[in-house]
Amino acid sequence: MMLAEIITIGNELLYGRIANQNAQYISTQLTQAGFRVIQITTIPDEIGEIIEALSGAKKRGVEVVITTGGLGPTSDDLTRAAFLKYFNYPSTASNLAWSAIENHLGTAPGICCKQDNQVTIALPGVPAEMQSMLQQRVLPYLKSQFNLPTFYQKTICTIGIVEEELARILTPWEKQLPSHIQLAYLPNLGTVNLTLTTRLTTAEEAKKEIELQVQKVLPLIKDYVYGYEDDKLEEVVGNLLQSQHKSLAIAESCSGGYASQLIVQVPGCSAYYYGGIVAYNNRIKQEVLGVSERTLLQYGAVSQQTAMEMAQQVRIKFKASIGLSSTGIAGPGKAVNEINPVGAVWIGYADEDRCYAKKLQLTTNRLSNIRLTGYNLLDLLRRRLQGIYD
Repeated sequence: MMLAEIITIGNELLYGRIANQNAQYISTQLTQAGFRVIQITTIPDEIGEIIEALSGAKKRGVEVVITTGGLGPTSDDLTRAAFLKYFNYPSTASNLAWSAIENHLGTAPGICCKQDNQVTIALPGVPAEMQSMLQQRVLPYLKSQFNLPTFYQKTICTIGIVEEELARILTPWEKQLPSHIQLAYLPNLGTVNLTLTTRLTTAEEAKKEIELQVQKVLPLIKDYVYGYEDDKLEEVVGNLLQSQHKSLAIAESCSGGYASQLIVQVPGCSAYYYGGIVAYNNRIKQEVLGVSERTLLQYGAVSQQTAMEMAQQVRIKFKASIGLSSTGIAGPGKAVNEINPVGAVWIGYADEDRCYAKKLQLTTNRLSNIRLTGYNLLDLLRRRLQGIYD
C-alpha cells in the first residue's frame, strides 16, 4: 500500500478565513489514484513549521507528500525557502532530484523533489492552479513512479434510520467483511450513507468484491435504501412519480415550504408536481386549504386528524394523485402540551385509496426540524410509491 500525506500551508486556514478545500480535493484524487492518505496537516506560514511537517512525514515513511500554499511572490510565501533549507538544495544534489512544475494558470511554479523513496511536491494554494497542476502534471507523474492498486468505492444512501440502529442491524454482516474492504458510516441530517471501499490489483476484481457485499447487505436494509452514490432523495421520488404517472401536491405548516423547495430543485418537476400551500396559520388551514374548524378545535393543529385532512384537501384542490402534509412544533419555544413537545411533527399522505399520518419526534432546533420534516415527507412518499408500509 502506497501511503501519502497532505500538508496545507497558510495562516488564513488556521484563522478560519477560508475553508480548506484543497486538502479535500487532493485527498480525493490521491485516494482514487490508489494511494492511502494517512494524514492531513495544516500549518502556518513559517519555515520552521514547514520543515517540521516535512520531517514528520519522512519519519512516517510515506511515499508521497503534497503541500499547498506559500509559493507566491509575497513576504508570507515561505514554502520555497523552507524546501531549499529542508532539502539543503543544491548541496545534496547527488541524491536529490529537484524540478519545477509548470503552472499554466498562474505565476508560481510548483516544486517536485524525489529523494530516496519519497516524492515531495509543492503546489500553489490557489485552488484552480493547484487542481490544474495536480491533474495535468502531478497525478500522471505519480502513476508512472508507483505500482498502484485499483481503488473502487460504492456508496449506499439510506434514510429513516439512525446510525446506531443501522450499525446494530449490520453488525453480523460487518464482522464477516474481508479485511481488504473498509466500511464507513457517514451520517448527515436525516440520512446515513454507507461507503464500501477496497484497493485491489484490477478494476474488475475490485468491483466484483464490492458488489458481492452490496448484494449481501441490501436485504437487511432495503426499506431504508433510497439510492446510491450521489443520488438525491428529491430526484428519486421525482423519477418514481414520473414512472408511475402520478402527480403531487403538498400542504405544509411547520416545514414552511421546505419539502416543496426540495421537489422544485429537480429540473422538469412540473411534469409531476402541481404545487403547494404553506398553511401556517389556522385560519389559512381553514379558509384556503379547507381543513374543518371542528377538526382544529377538537384535535388541534398538531394532530393526526389535521395532518390527514391537510393531505386530503391539498390533493383534492390541486387534482393531484397524491397529497402530502406537515404540521408540528418546530420550536424553539415551549411545548404546547405534554402530548406535543417541541419537535413533535405529524406528516400526512393521501391518495385515492388511503389516507395516513405518521408522528415524528424530532429535535429542539428549529432549522433542523424544518429540514428533517421535509426529508421525512419525501421519504414517506418514496416508501408509499415503492410499496413499503410501516
